[in-house]
Amino acid sequence: MLVEIISLISFLIITSIIISYLRFSIFSNLEVFSYRNKIKDDFANSTLSAFTFFIIALAATGVAYAARILTWENLSIIISSIAGISIGISLHPLFLYKLIKNNEEKRIDKIIDKKVLQVAIKYGGVVTISHLIFEVDLSIEEAYKALKRFVDAGEAYVKQSGNIRFWDFPSARAHLAKTDYEIIENLIESGGRTKKIELINKLISKYSWSIEGIEQAINRLEVNGILKYDRLTDELRLLGISIKD
Repeated sequence: MLVEIISLISFLIITSIIISYLRFSIFSNLEVFSYRNKIKDDFANSTLSAFTFFIIALAATGVAYAARILTWENLSIIISSIAGISIGISLHPLFLYKLIKNNEEKRIDKIIDKKVLQVAIKYGGVVTISHLIFEVDLSIEEAYKALKRFVDAGEAYVKQSGNIRFWDFPSARAHLAKTDYEIIENLIESGGRTKKIELINKLISKYSWSIEGIEQAINRLEVNGILKYDRLTDELRLLGISIKD
């Protein structure tokens, strides 16, 4: 009797692993890289969880059989029930679906966070909801949720410039040269725009930098698409806050 039970459970374990593996193998041949990774993660998590419950069921079945031999009928019934519940949970579609869904949500959040950070780096560490909707193709709700994750982690700060709300990512511009970094910082303090001559005078007064060095940094930031210089009005503005012409 015990051998038959163990054989049945072993068969179920092996079948579950084979089905999961075949599912992974079939979809892994797709050319869509992100989906291939999704199936790989789902396979690992769902199979491991199901296997854990099978092990519980196997152990419970063995104890139940031992209790039966020792005529501990009540204990035998209880342990058998545990074994049955464990098998039921491990095979239940809703249980596996929940595991896969949770893993999928985490995977999507990770991809979105990476794209949001790429946009932040592109604009010198400042972005608006509109930038994320346009460049990352997110809904308003998805964009707010992603930004909230960065704010909660202390990696971004919500700021306001007039009627425009934007998010500041200081670490997204940490790789920039000191001059570039300070120009962006001063523009943020000014609400995203200021007169070029005023910025130059401020930086010279604070750091004693040369006009040529500041001019080169401004040109560099303009070429990289971080700011825009309007030669008619002598105004500098951050493109991560304002709209690009």
